[in-house]
Amino acid sequence: MSLREPIPPDFPGAVMFDEAEVESVVEVIRARSPFRYYGPDLRDKVSAFEEAFAKMVGVPRCLAVSSGTAALIVGLRALGVGPGDEVIVPANTFIASAGAVLMCGAVPVFAEVDESLTLDPADFETKITSRTKAVMPVHFGGISCAMDEILTTARRHKLWVIEDCAQACGAKYRGRRVGSLGHIGAFSFQINKLITTGEGGAVTTSDPRLYERAVRAHDHGCLRDPAGRVAFDTTEEAFVGENYRMNELAGALGLAQLTKLDLIIDRMRQAKKAIKEYLGNLHHFQYRKIWDEVGDVARRLVLIAETAALAKGLAKTLIGMGFAAEVPYGGRPVYEHSQIKRMRMWYGEELAKGEVRCPRTEDLLGRSVMVGLSPKFTPTHVEQLAEAIKHYDRGA
Repeated sequence: MSLREPIPPDFPGAVMFDEAEVESVVEVIRARSPFRYYGPDLRDKVSAFEEAFAKMVGVPRCLAVSSGTAALIVGLRALGVGPGDEVIVPANTFIASAGAVLMCGAVPVFAEVDESLTLDPADFETKITSRTKAVMPVHFGGISCAMDEILTTARRHKLWVIEDCAQACGAKYRGRRVGSLGHIGAFSFQINKLITTGEGGAVTTSDPRLYERAVRAHDHGCLRDPAGRVAFDTTEEAFVGENYRMNELAGALGLAQLTKLDLIIDRMRQAKKAIKEYLGNLHHFQYRKIWDEVGDVARRLVLIAETAALAKGLAKTLIGMGFAAEVPYGGRPVYEHSQIKRMRMWYGEELAKGEVRCPRTEDLLGRSVMVGLSPKFTPTHVEQLAEAIKHYDRGA
């Protein structure tokens, strides 16, 4: 099967770059003011991006940071997560989710995912101990977690909720954007994401105290005066932080990209809807569960096969055609990463004794195929992708 059109790269925000991004960045360069707090002619791009992003998410406060990983670390530190604490993390996620917990000196405790490939609310509750301080639901592949159940359990056990929204910017759950449901939301604007600043991230919250702690955590533990200079701090709230600040060039890109978010989501939703209508019912694959179909940003089409061999075969077929397809994380839960295994062992002999296992997650991941969708897909791309999946399913 040959494609009649080149397949767009799997970078939904970046493929939408045009003169808007160019003009916004050039404005900063001409002003010779790439630092967000002061310069010869500060254009306040980061501040404007924060205001616009907070409005999109539906929260009063947003803090722009240097990456999605930085957003997680800053968010966790704002919540006071540290040594001796446990944070419950789904076994299916990118390494940054668990890594951020470890970088705060805390221990990630891994819970199962369900057929949505997001945190299983029932298993989450079984993992709570006297040391649990927070839970990190990860909105995986463009859809939200089952947040009603997660939030109810978290409230009952008095846990903080930090949403990892890296893969679901703009997604909704029951009419509310992800990043507005828990105590803190953490976003990524890395090049694979719906909108991109190359690298970058954001922390969102409705809590003014958490926002102030996040500001400190992203800027050496400091606050700044109206001129952007570090203010001398003698309060008990002071603590040592690191540097996770966003610069004005990234802020300029973010401002331009944010105006395109709704268009990007709308186009990908149209593509996904057309693909699913073309496919209808499959014989050897099923669609993953989606808790809020209306809120899905359609970043990925995720199919769960009857066997791991079928999943690998379909991914290989689609990759051969030029589509972005994979068995998520090679079918490996996040705790299988060597970095996570080694760092967990640093926190005590107790953690080193036994192997972590989430068998349901291991099974689901191995049988899953994740296909990237693009705002640049044409009807030809949609037809060819759907036909390839259908042909493979028939011949399996």
